[in-house]
Amino acid sequence: MGVFYRKPNVERLRGEGNVAGLIKALQYKKDWAVRWRAAEVLADIAHAMAGTPLTQALKDKHLFLPDKAARALEEMRKPAVERLIQALTDEHSDVRWKVAEALGYMGDTRAVEPLIQALKDEDNVVRSRAVEALGKMRDAKAVEPLIQALKDEDNVVRSRAVEALGKIGDAMAVEPLIQALRDEDSGVRWRAAEALDARRDTRAVEPLIQALRDEDSDVRCRAAWALEFIGDARAVAPLIQALKDEDDHVRRGAAEALGEIRDARAVEPLIQALRDEHSLVQLRAAEALGKIGKPAVAPLIQALKDEDDHVRRGAAEALGEIRDARAVEPLIQALRDEHSDVRRRTAWALGDIKDARVVEPLIRALKDENQEVRGRAAWALGKIGDTRVVEPLIQALKDEGDLVRCRAAEALGKIGDTRVVEPLIQALKDEGDLVRCRAAEALGEIRDARAVAPLIQALKDEDYSVRARMAQALGRIGKPALGPLIQALRDEDRDVRYEAAGALGKIGDARAVEPLIQALKDEDSGVRSRTAGVLGDIGDARAVEPLVQASSKYPGMAFGSIVGRALDKIRTRSRRGGNFDARGSDGV
Repeated sequence: MGVFYRKPNVERLRGEGNVAGLIKALQYKKDWAVRWRAAEVLADIAHAMAGTPLTQALKDKHLFLPDKAARALEEMRKPAVERLIQALTDEHSDVRWKVAEALGYMGDTRAVEPLIQALKDEDNVVRSRAVEALGKMRDAKAVEPLIQALKDEDNVVRSRAVEALGKIGDAMAVEPLIQALRDEDSGVRWRAAEALDARRDTRAVEPLIQALRDEDSDVRCRAAWALEFIGDARAVAPLIQALKDEDDHVRRGAAEALGEIRDARAVEPLIQALRDEHSLVQLRAAEALGKIGKPAVAPLIQALKDEDDHVRRGAAEALGEIRDARAVEPLIQALRDEHSDVRRRTAWALGDIKDARVVEPLIRALKDENQEVRGRAAWALGKIGDTRVVEPLIQALKDEGDLVRCRAAEALGKIGDTRVVEPLIQALKDEGDLVRCRAAEALGEIRDARAVAPLIQALKDEDYSVRARMAQALGRIGKPALGPLIQALRDEDRDVRYEAAGALGKIGDARAVEPLIQALKDEDSGVRSRTAGVLGDIGDARAVEPLVQASSKYPGMAFGSIVGRALDKIRTRSRRGGNFDARGSDGV
């Protein structure tokens, strides 16, 4: 698109019907009044080509121009809405339902009454699309007509009407929605339960309790969820009964609801639900017991001795959620349970409770025969953060299990003791890629300068995710890593140069700008792209001209886009400081 060398004459362009010229005038930078008038004229013409330029004008820096552009776009839309409203009476039903759908997306309130009329259309598809459109528009005038649509002969129309009333959220719709819980179609009943949980109206409690006995399991499940959101204590006993439903989804929903209501009457039934044959029901029951909290502590402690390992496991998990000190000693005993899954959940729970009494038992658990138990014990010790655990965790870095070494490295990073730096540096050479990742992350947390050289060396790792973690760690260590990272920009290994540029971007030190500018000439396109992005993140205006030159030297849409974004970032920062070279920005 060309530019104006003289001030454009908007009135002349209008007279000529020159839409392209008016679009150019909308971008005339020297006079906001020209842009204002161009927006006004484009709105009057309502030409389809003007939509995108007017949308872009919403970002105009002038105080009033974005508002003018928004009004212009609205004016352009009016004729389209009016034409669509007329088309709601088209002789072809395919046209009518597509029009109803379009009006719903447009959301213009002028369409509400015509769409209400369309609820009486002879074609069920048109009626259903009209209902859906009214739901999207959420206009209170549609409530009564939508309530009438709950009696439509077509089940899809009724279902959409329920959904629409749920979206509008008018209290007048509660009783009709309750009636819809008895609709002959299960899909309508399901939608009704969904709409009622959004309302959270206590009038719906008893009808939803009745729906827990619906013949359709999906409806029963949705009723349980609705009762969960309403949270009324009247639902406790029926939900306890629903824990024995033949459908596991219903049982799971009942457990979730009881957890949200948090009534002590549900404790024993939920403990029994820990025996459920479905693991997700067991999990939801354990979570519910954790939410009920202190009233569940004593029964859960007893449940740690249950003959069923599923019950013991769920009890340990729930006690970890509650974090009551009374559970510490019983959980320590459970670390010796015959089932490894119980021991693993117990170690997890003890890590959440963070009581000093658990340190020695968890240290012993680092020698458990099961790798997952040892790994969870290492994780728990990291959460507790007691310095007594440092040496045992250092030893765990040599465990035969990858998972244990991962957890040990992670835990040592959280503790942050300087004794762990050298062992973690050694772990950068571990055979397990996840272990190397966790070791790098831990060194990044500790931020000890001794780790810089080993981390730079590890930028040559064969695994990309490991290299990324090394670079992130160097970025977190910060200024002590600056000099070595600048040197690494000249490394013979492409991956090292790439990750070094990324780490320098995270540090954001201005001393890296000139070396990074040199890296724009790197032989590898990936390194050049990464460097361009980093220079944008740092935001130093010295990079403008080199970025422009690099974009010319290495043409390509992807690289050009990266350079463009980088220059935008520099421009934004430099405008705040007032030192951006506009020639560099406009030259791209």
